[in-house]
Amino acid sequence: MPLSYLEGIILYCFQQLKCERSKAAVFHLLKGKKSSQTIQDSIIFHLSNLFGICRELELEEYNHLLNRLVQLSYVKQVKGEFYMVTMNGERVLQEFLSEKPFPDKLDGATYNDIGKIFWQRLSLFVQTVSHLVYNHSKFLPITNNGQLLHFVKTYILQMKETKKNIGNRTFLEMNRLLECLDEKGAILVVNRLSGFKKNGITFEQLAAAANEDPFYLKLMFQAAVIQMVNELQKRSDQYPILFGLLRDLIKKHPLTASAEKTYRLLAEGLGIDEIAAVRKLKRNTIEDHIVEIALNMHDFAFEPYVSKEDVVKIGQAIEKLQTNKLKTVKEYLQDQYSYFQIRLAMAAIRRWQ
Repeated sequence: MPLSYLEGIILYCFQQLKCERSKAAVFHLLKGKKSSQTIQDSIIFHLSNLFGICRELELEEYNHLLNRLVQLSYVKQVKGEFYMVTMNGERVLQEFLSEKPFPDKLDGATYNDIGKIFWQRLSLFVQTVSHLVYNHSKFLPITNNGQLLHFVKTYILQMKETKKNIGNRTFLEMNRLLECLDEKGAILVVNRLSGFKKNGITFEQLAAAANEDPFYLKLMFQAAVIQMVNELQKRSDQYPILFGLLRDLIKKHPLTASAEKTYRLLAEGLGIDEIAAVRKLKRNTIEDHIVEIALNMHDFAFEPYVSKEDVVKIGQAIEKLQTNKLKTVKEYLQDQYSYFQIRLAMAAIRRWQ
């Protein structure tokens, strides 16, 4: 029985986790839970591209899909909430990924942090400009989100150009931007856009017309949006209008809000216990933030917490044991290192790779 694309992704996640994380870890990953543990798992187990790709996934549906994989003998429950992929599941997964590999530029975290809002702005902007060019100032906008409506209205008024000029420049920039996409990605983007006498097509409608999995089309679309975001950042001078829809969304550091506060205090020279006292948080929470910072900041200094020699030693243990289980590594190294130090070492190893 063929897998849905979401089922294939769930199967892939369990294969990557190698029975070292529970089924809840996969659910949190796909939902994009912004906890240090989930973020670290996504990086350590090479699942960053899938982080948050299915935020609308409900626990009941997830359990149903997982149970179906069990019934098909593609995964089996080994203990408690832990599952492993069977040999049959590995064979099916290999065929699945060979037929429909993940889109190249898929990046769930970036899409949800930047791409989603950028697309909402872009689609409303294109719809608005399209109607203004045809002198139709009264139309039903594709969203009733007050912030989006205010942003686009303010942005257009700030241009202080004729409607015709705005329309022509937008058309030229959009054409140039679509050229950075492959044909399927460009067609998806164009079909999703609304304009004068044109309504955007839903993923379900597109999937039915192409006999395709709607979730697969959603991921292709997300990847296309990320490509557009990357193109705008690289060549912002070539897209003065469209880059304006993105500029304020670009963050220097992809940190959670709480980790960002800890980062600023670290930069001021405060230690872990001092930060915990200032922020009235547990030491473990601050350590979680530091691991998150280490995973995202290329200039992060590990040495105050774990030496290069210790990172090498911990890395050798991980390689020998073929596991990322903190407890297993800690016990093998005879408790020489704290869980915090081992997690930081893992972050350092990922950076060096």
